[in-house]
This record gives sequence, structure tokens and C-alpha cells, in this order.
Amino acid sequence: MRTGLLIIGSEILSGRTQDKNLETLATVLREKGMVIDKVVIIKDEIATIVENMRHLMQEFEWTFCSGGLGPTRDDMTKEALCQLTGVSLQENQQAEDLARRHYQRYGRTWSKETNSYHLIPKGIIPLENPAGLAPGLFLTKNNRQLYCLPGVPREFNQMLIQTVLPLVERHPSFQRTAIEYLTLRTYGVPEEKIFFQLCPTLWDDLEKYGEVSSLPHTVGVDIIIKLKQGLRPNEIEQTVKQLPSLAPLLSHIWQWGALSFHHYLVELCRQKNIKLAVAESCTGGLVAHKITMVPGASQIFLGAVVSYSNEIKKDILEVNPKTLQTHGAVSVEVASEMANNIRQHFKSDFALATTGIAGPEGGTTQKPVGLICIAIAGPDSSVITSTYNMKGDREQLKERFSDRALLDLILRINK
Repeated sequence: MRTGLLIIGSEILSGRTQDKNLETLATVLREKGMVIDKVVIIKDEIATIVENMRHLMQEFEWTFCSGGLGPTRDDMTKEALCQLTGVSLQENQQAEDLARRHYQRYGRTWSKETNSYHLIPKGIIPLENPAGLAPGLFLTKNNRQLYCLPGVPREFNQMLIQTVLPLVERHPSFQRTAIEYLTLRTYGVPEEKIFFQLCPTLWDDLEKYGEVSSLPHTVGVDIIIKLKQGLRPNEIEQTVKQLPSLAPLLSHIWQWGALSFHHYLVELCRQKNIKLAVAESCTGGLVAHKITMVPGASQIFLGAVVSYSNEIKKDILEVNPKTLQTHGAVSVEVASEMANNIRQHFKSDFALATTGIAGPEGGTTQKPVGLICIAIAGPDSSVITSTYNMKGDREQLKERFSDRALLDLILRINK
């Protein structure tokens, strides 16, 4: 079942807005056994929209369109559908009823004078928008489907799941097909070294089981196998583990699965009944944020202190002033005291501490931008420390710092 996605938005092409709907659509469709074959991003221009709608509907059974449904002049999807189908806008009672219901949800009264949500192209079906005001639009023509959804990610997500997918699944040509993946999440070794030095025949060996892809991430590489029809990850995993070509990489695999660092960590701590605390400097609360993004994190996460200044390190985390003076804030000695002290204060099983230089300023020859010191205090009162030198801008470094810290904690707990 082949699908295409048309993303409408000059603001996306200009870089003012980041598209998030591709990831949502790809994830949801994958669970239904569908994949996206093509994505097209275009500006807010009628002729361009019409041309791309036509081409995608000719090529794919299902086409999804994101954006252009609002009340302003740059919302052109309805006019594009008129030109695509050769019809005009007309009042539609179902669309008006939906608009009124959408407005009532927010305690507002809908009016024809403020927008034209009640006007849609003749023959087009309006769709419920569970999280916004503008109705979606649905066109079926020559056994091809076109679903037009809002560009706002929250609205796109909820309309896709609650309104659009039920229509897709009721279509006669829809067939649910399980797409199974086996994911090997590695760390500490770049792609070139994996596939050209450590494991030169690994790619060919893995292709016996399906389509192979390699995806670098913040601190490692994910190797993903889209398994051939009929194969299951739990059946293939043990076989793959025994491959001679994989042996040099086994010590660098931290997970056989596709969970993020923070999701894996929370699940690991749940299983082992472990409580965590965090003391952060250079990551600025990002580690705690990622952990608490996981539902149920409160079962394992006690809390955090973001200690950007030395005064907070001394007064709240009780880092020895002599340690700061002798070694500096960015040091394994300071990180070690941060981790050990917060573990004691929070009475946690493990505590994680980070201190480093995210830049773009503040680096020196001895302590360059990209340096991070990580400390993990464990239940046996031991503290393990690590230092890493990473590359990237400030945002990239904070991501890499936080992911590396989470991974180090995972490795320590699993030790």
C-alpha cells in the first residue's frame, strides 16, 4: 500500500517552522503496515499545490496533505481542491455543523463572518478536527484517496488517529500487514569503522533477513533490519547474535530494540526497582526533562538540581569550595561530588551528575568547548566518572551531553 505526503507551507521552506508531521504520519502508518514512499514540501501557491496533488494522486493509492486549511490568505488547500476537481466552493451543512462544534469545544461561537469553514469544494467530504477549528477535507477519485489535514502538529496528530485512520482502514483495498524491525543500538563506534573495519561482511550477512539501514545518532549508530515477511524480531535476534561478523561489535551494542535512551532507562529502573536523582550543570535540566517525558517516570525519578553557578554547587549540592578552586567547575572531581551528594540528599539508589562546556564561549586549550564530565554514584557509595570531547553547536552538544549521560547510567546499572 503506497502512500505520499504533501506538506504545504512557505514557513517550512524558509526555516521559520520545523515540520513534525512527517514523523507522526510515518510512525502511525508503520503500525498499520503502510510506509510513506514520497514526501513533497511546497510553498503556499495554488498552481504548485494543484500540480503536486494531481501527481501524488496519480502515483499513490493514499495521499496525505498537511497544511493550508486555516482562515487566512495563505491557506489555499480548498481553492486548490476546486481547481483539481473542476468545481466551485459551496455551502456545506456538514462542514458548518463541524465548525460550530469545534468552536463550542473552546467556548466560542462560530460565525460565517470570521471565516469560511462552511464553504468547501462540491463533492469533498469535511472531516472532524478533534483538536482544532478548521475541518479536514477528504477527496476520493478513481479509487484514490486524498486526506487534507491541518499543519499544526497537535491537530494533525489527533485528526490522523481519530478521524482519518478509521476511514483508511474501512477502504476496500486496505490490508493490514505487519512490518517487523530488528534494531541494534550501538555506541562509541562510527559507521565507517563498523562496516569497513570491525565488521566488513556484516551488512551482507544481515541482508539475508531483510532490508538493512544504518542511522547515526547522538552517541552511536543504529543498525535497523526491516525483516522479510514472516520473520519476527524475537525469532531472529538470537540467530543474528551468533553471526561471526557481528562478534567485534557485540560489546558496543547497548540495546536490541528501538527505545530512546530515556525510555529504556525508565523501563530498566522500573524492572530493577531503582530510584534516580540528577544534578546538572551544562545540560541545564535536559536530562531531567527527558526522563520525565516518559509516562510513569515518577515511579523511579526523585528529582533534580540544576546547578549552573558555582554558588549553587557549593550551597545546595555542598561541593567543597577547595574542589572547585583546585579543579574548576568542569572536572570529574566536581562532578563526582555533585553525584555523591545529591544521591545522599535524595536518598536515591543512583545519581547522575553532568558538568561541561556547551559553548560557543568558555572553552580553553585544556578544557575546550564540547568537554563534558559525567559522574554516576551508585548504591555501594562508589562513584564512576567519565570525560568526553564532543563536536557541535550549543544545541547539538546539549543533546549529545544528555544522551551520553543517560547511556552511561544505563551501562552502569546493567553492569
